[in-house]
Formats: sequence, structure tokens, C-alpha cells
Amino acid sequence: MNRSLHYFGVWSAVLAAAFFFSLIATHKSIAGHAKGAISESEKLESIRTRSIWMLNAYRQKNGLPQLKGDKRLFASAGKFAFYLSSTGKFDHEADGRAPRQRMTAEGLAPCTTAENLAYFATSEVEAPAKIAFVLFDMLRKSPGHNKNMLLEAASHIGIGVAKKDGEETYSLVQNFWGPCS
Repeated sequence: MNRSLHYFGVWSAVLAAAFFFSLIATHKSIAGHAKGAISESEKLESIRTRSIWMLNAYRQKNGLPQLKGDKRLFASAGKFAFYLSSTGKFDHEADGRAPRQRMTAEGLAPCTTAENLAYFATSEVEAPAKIAFVLFDMLRKSPGHNKNMLLEAASHIGIGVAKKDGEETYSLVQNFWGPCS
């Protein structure tokens, strides 16, 4: 056997083993992450951040510009996500107001607005990455929600995520806004 081929084979095996063990370490890290290694607020922030990243990557893949975060939209979405989680209600007007009313209450002009809601319940403690992906994928597979995520007139986003106390139940609210024409 050619000596350089032998070394290449050994080196490939070493790299494959290192990759395999890094996957195991990553899995253990994710499992620890999901089992309380981070605070609940850090977990919710991780879900929210990942949700924004996936949404903007999805928009780019579809030839649309990324949405910019807006603190007023984050406030509107966050408050409503908390309301949904704490009351167990799940409707765009669960608090008696339409999405546009909640956004204008935060100081935004009532121009292009849209809202998506998603709900995920599990009996297992899940990693933030999985929760964010499941919520995103549910919205992507729903024609009306997908239409909002690919809304050309939208330029800004606010995402809120909340967890029901004592349960692995998550509510996600996406608020979209675009300038007046």
C-alpha cells in the first residue's frame, strides 16, 4: 500500500472520529442547554433570536430583503405573547384588540401590518433551536402565515415568545410592519 494513501486513510479516520465526538459533545451541550443550564429568559431570548434569523434567511432565499427589528414591534409582540401564554387564549384578538391596534398603541403608524401566531406544546424539555424551528416550520407550512412572512411591503419585524408557567408550552407572535405608501 502506498505510504501517503495509508496516512491519508488514518488522517481521515481521525478527522471522522473528531467530528463524531464533537457531535456527541454538541448534543450533550444542547441537552444540558434544554434542561436548565440557562435561565428561562435566556431560553426565550434564544428562541426569539433564532426565529428572527430563520425568518430573514427564508426571506432572502425567496429574493426579499431582510426585515429590521423594531423595539415597538418587539414590545407589541412580546406583550401579546405573554398575554396568550398566561391566559391560555389563542386568537389574534384574544385581548379584545386587533393586531393593528396593538401596534399603533406602541406608537407605530397604521400602515402595512400583519401578524402571525404559533403555539407549540411538548411533554419534553426541548432545546431553543428545536422550539424555534418547530414554530417557524408550522408558520412556513401554513399558506396565510407564509404569505405574511414573505410580505413584500413589510420592512420591520418584532417577535415575542412566551412560555406558560409550569409547562413546556410556547407562544410565538410575529408582528410585521411596513411604511405608509
